[in-house]
Amino acid sequence: IDNFFAENKQSGTFKVQLGYGKTYVIMLWADCTNDNYTVTWDDKDINACKVAIADTGALVSQDDSADAFFAKVEVLVSDAAPAPINMTRPFAQINVCTDDYADAVTRGFTATQTSMKVNAYTSLNLFSGEVGDKQDITFALKPIPTGDDAKMPIEGKEWKRIAMNYVFAPEA
Repeated sequence: IDNFFAENKQSGTFKVQLGYGKTYVIMLWADCTNDNYTVTWDDKDINACKVAIADTGALVSQDDSADAFFAKVEVLVSDAAPAPINMTRPFAQINVCTDDYADAVTRGFTATQTSMKVNAYTSLNLFSGEVGDKQDITFALKPIPTGDDAKMPIEGKEWKRIAMNYVFAPEA
């Protein structure tokens, strides 16, 4: 459903008529409108439903539009009240932080942008939850975060985040 979640909205409701006493597999994928994913919904082979990075060459660091969520549940239609479906992030969020950035700047450090190269998965099977198509990915240069976007509290200490990226990760 396009534009299902309004900006900053954490939940939504949709209704669909299903047959009583039947069991259904429901797969959901929620992402940003202008993201870099290709979603394949295959109505003949449920195992072929997947999402993949459309263009690994277009990835950039610090890109919140790369965040997304998915879920797969089996539902038996009965008289019971509808149950919420919780979607999860299929990614590892990689944050690179430092606690001495200001000191480094006073000593002549002049970097204003970061990039990241990782060997990571580029697809997710929406039915099985398995990741695949591992390859080297380079996230292009993007300005180092500033202000509140750069603050990363870790164990009671505030660190400066200098890079952040999302990569598909296998279930733990």
